[in-house]
Amino acid sequence: MVCKAISRRVAGCVLPLLLAVSSVSEADWVAETPRPDSYIGFNVGSSELVGTTLGTVAMSNLNLRLGYHFADYFAVEGHVGWGSDNTGVLLKSPNSRYAALFLRLDLPYDRVNLYLLAGGSYFESDVVTTTAVKKGNETSPAYGVGIELFGNRDTALTLEIARYLENSVHDRYDSVGVGFVTHFDWPPLR
Repeated sequence: MVCKAISRRVAGCVLPLLLAVSSVSEADWVAETPRPDSYIGFNVGSSELVGTTLGTVAMSNLNLRLGYHFADYFAVEGHVGWGSDNTGVLLKSPNSRYAALFLRLDLPYDRVNLYLLAGGSYFESDVVTTTAVKKGNETSPAYGVGIELFGNRDTALTLEIARYLENSVHDRYDSVGVGFVTHFDWPPLR
């Protein structure tokens, strides 16, 4: 379960997120036009790495995503992310890195899209605490849930909770983040 500290940090972002989406005029929304199939986005937020010998390590998290809808309610989505326990610069010397591939189920309603993620991840970590060291890499099932709040047909603010690592040693890596996603069409090939 994601710790209370992470939930409090992200909860402060939800109200401004809802206000920003609700301030877009209805004239900007074209419900009859379908969204483009491809999308790209990012999330920033908090995460925690938990292990039996490691304890709990709170981290900052950056997640990039790219996806493609191959059917009305289904998409394939890839994530690449970095986590840091604030002992170094997030992208220069992250403590954890991951890549994940998901099958995504969308449950759209008007300007809101609830989605579920299920797939697998590859996770690397290099975390040192006073009680233990967590180094190495591993693969794991990964899953999550999120919500997109659309301001117009192609752009949305997101809130997502995901677990990128879960294995038999009871290690886990949970992430909670807010972000932005934009849907687009690839240019036609000649």
